[in-house]
Amino acid sequence: MNAKTESALKLQDIHDSSSETDSTSQQTSSTRPPKRKTTGVTDLSNEVLHSVNEHFKRPLLKDDRFDISGKNVAMKLRELPKQQKLIAEKIMNSFKRKWEI
Repeated sequence: MNAKTESALKLQDIHDSSSETDSTSQQTSSTRPPKRKTTGVTDLSNEVLHSVNEHFKRPLLKDDRFDISGKNVAMKLRELPKQQKLIAEKIMNSFKRKWEI
């Protein structure tokens, strides 16, 4: 064989082996199911976003005058010495019982 013929045979062998590889990869990719997107993560993200959105849609509850008055009394009671706190609590409880009757 001459050099041209040997060179042509080598090129033919290279072409045949590369086409076998291509056909094998095509067969493998065609038999595999397509990759599915991770919908679980997406669904969870959407659910969390929806929950946060709903939370901020709710109206804020504003304190009425009774809430403010109660907080004022609580602040003043916290500043009292322990003995005076107990006396004030006793007076408020007796007053509350009278109003419940």
